[in-house]
Amino acid sequence: LKEKVLTLDSMNPCVQRVEYAVRGPIVLRALELEQELRQGVKKPFTEVIR
Repeated sequence: LKEKVLTLDSMNPCVQRVEYAVRGPIVLRALELEQELRQGVKKPFTEVIR
């Protein structure tokens, strides 16, 4: 029995180009925190990871 494995080569190119727009209160807060960091507000971290 041959296993089917999904790879980038076997994946549909349309699926590879799909983008997902993240929305909601967490994303909005992350944007606020990034702006505060740019303005020099001291936080216990130096960057926001998305």
